Amino acid sequence: MATFQYACPETLTEAVGLASSNPGYSWIAGGTDFMVKLRLKRIEPSITIDIGRLEELRQIRLEKETLYIGAAVTHTELTTSPLIGQYAPALKEAAGMVGSPQIRNRGTVGGNICNASPAADTVPALLAYGAKVLICGKTGQRRLELADFCTGPGRTILKSGEFLREIYFPVQRLRQGSSFQKLGKRKALAISVVNAAAWL
Repeated sequence: MATFQYACPETLTEAVGLASSNPGYSWIAGGTDFMVKLRLKRIEPSITIDIGRLEELRQIRLEKETLYIGAAVTHTELTTSPLIGQYAPALKEAAGMVGSPQIRNRGTVGGNICNASPAADTVPALLAYGAKVLICGKTGQRRLELADFCTGPGRTILKSGEFLREIYFPVQRLRQGSSFQKLGKRKALAISVVNAAAWL
């Protein structure tokens, strides 16, 4: 097993500072993808920066008919949130189909996005809602469409020292509908072969 330092910053500023001063860093929030990559030796971090406990990344809030979801919100929290259930039911459906209960309890929506897997379950639902993302780094913050975030399998537009802070999109209103559908090789604990979402 690889040997590396572990840091758990208490503020966003501290997290950015740690990444800036440690070029061999890896971010971690839930850790479900991190552990797989570590075992397969796809990453060899000198330090792991845990941002999963930062309060700013763990909130789900509604402001002026826009839903804001922190990147460290877990899939279980998405499925149990009254706000998500009422205003983003397709996302609730998608989050409920991610892995096993253990994975949903640990895995985060930010990790599901940043892993940039073509089989990511929450991404189609978020794209259907027209989601945008807020990115933080040493040069400040920037916002962009989620559709422009992933550049290919396993690749994103994140620059060195940057991390995903939150995702936001307009709420689903009355007389609107949304749905998420997933096709896997079995009925449970399956990686998507095809998944799709729509918001009408």
